[in-house]
Amino acid sequence: MMRTIFQVCIVLLLLFGLASCTQNGGNIGKRFGMWKVTEIFIDGSRDTDYDETMFWSFQSDIIDMTSSAGQSFGICKEENGTLVLDYQHTDTAHPQPGSSLYSPLPQSKLPANSVIVLEILKLESHKMQLSYTSPDGDTTIIYNLKKWG
Repeated sequence: MMRTIFQVCIVLLLLFGLASCTQNGGNIGKRFGMWKVTEIFIDGSRDTDYDETMFWSFQSDIIDMTSSAGQSFGICKEENGTLVLDYQHTDTAHPQPGSSLYSPLPQSKLPANSVIVLEILKLESHKMQLSYTSPDGDTTIIYNLKKWG
């Protein structure tokens, strides 16, 4: 009887351990996971060139942008109602800052080789809305995202 209880406890500990590994770096809240960018608005007008194929995935402090055009990675963190994306990284295979692997995807319309601040307008369990204003204040881009998968 004691041996059976011990075995059950070991199995439960293993299951809890495996469940905790699904979110590298711990639970980052509502933005964890994959989000489809459903719409992009530039200065109030819908971007009709956007083909709705871009996804943004968040895990730990990483953002992964993917689309049929490619994939890119950056560092992200939430800070005072904003999402800060850092695209100033390199590696041995991509030694120049601003490489395509470490730059936002072109269809995002975000600048390469920079730290980008997006205002979080809405962050719910299945909807997110972010706003980017260019450094000169001339352009505002709104991103509507829907939780995917």
